[in-house]
Amino acid sequence: NFKSSLSFPPSYSEWRRMKQRNIQIVLLTSQLLTSNPLLYERFTEMLTQLSQVCRAFFYGCEVSIVTDMPIESTEARIRLHPQTNRIQYLAFDIIKYLEKKRPKNVFSLIGVTVEDLFPDYLANFVLGHANFKGGSGVISLGKYADENGGVMRVSQSRLLWRLTKVLLHELTHTVGIAHCYDLSCLMNPSGSIPEAECQTLFLCPYCLVKLSHVLKFEMVERFHTLESALFQMKRYSTELNTIWR
Repeated sequence: NFKSSLSFPPSYSEWRRMKQRNIQIVLLTSQLLTSNPLLYERFTEMLTQLSQVCRAFFYGCEVSIVTDMPIESTEARIRLHPQTNRIQYLAFDIIKYLEKKRPKNVFSLIGVTVEDLFPDYLANFVLGHANFKGGSGVISLGKYADENGGVMRVSQSRLLWRLTKVLLHELTHTVGIAHCYDLSCLMNPSGSIPEAECQTLFLCPYCLVKLSHVLKFEMVERFHTLESALFQMKRYSTELNTIWR
C-alpha cells in the first residue's frame, strides 16, 4: 500500500500537486553570500551542476533555479548559537514562507542557503528540513562556512557532493517518502555531519518503487539518465572520484 509509506496520507489537492512535473531550487541570499563575490559565483555554479542531477534523479521533472531571494524576506525567527555565536534561522519559518511562494505548477520548492539553520530551540542545528504537505523545504551549507568571511572549509567538489545528497534527500521528502532505516538508502536519517557525509546517493529498492509510483518513470530509462548525469558531475572534478559513494 503506497499510502502507508507517506509521511501523511495525501489529500486530493496534494495528489493534484504531485501530478505536476516542475521542481524549483531557490537560492536564499544573505549578506554572507552577497558580500563575497567568489563564494556567490561558486555557489551558483554548483546549483547549475546540481540541477542536472536533480532532473535525472526525479526523472521526467523539469528543474529550474530561482536566484536572489533574500533570506530576510522569509521573516524567519533567528537565534544566536551559544557556542559558535553565529546567527541561525528557524527552518520551519522558511518552509512556511516558501510554501506560500510555491507556484501552482510546481510540486516541490526548496531553498538553499549558506546560513545556519535550526529545527527547534532544543536542537543544535539541522542540515535540511522539508514538508510533504506544503511541497517545500530548505537546506543549509552553514556548517561548512567560515564565519569570518564565508569561505568554505571544504573543497568545492566535496561541497557539491554534500549538497547533492542533502538536497535529493529533502526533495524526496516533499514527494511524500519518509525516512528509511535501510543503511544503504539515501532516505536513511542522519544526526550529524559525519553521518550525512557517509550517506549513499541512491534509494533502496523499496523507496525507489515509491518514487516511481509517484513520478511514473521507467526504471531503466531513469537509471541510464542518472548514470550519465553523475558521470558528467564526476568530470567536473577529479576529486569526486575519491569521495564517490
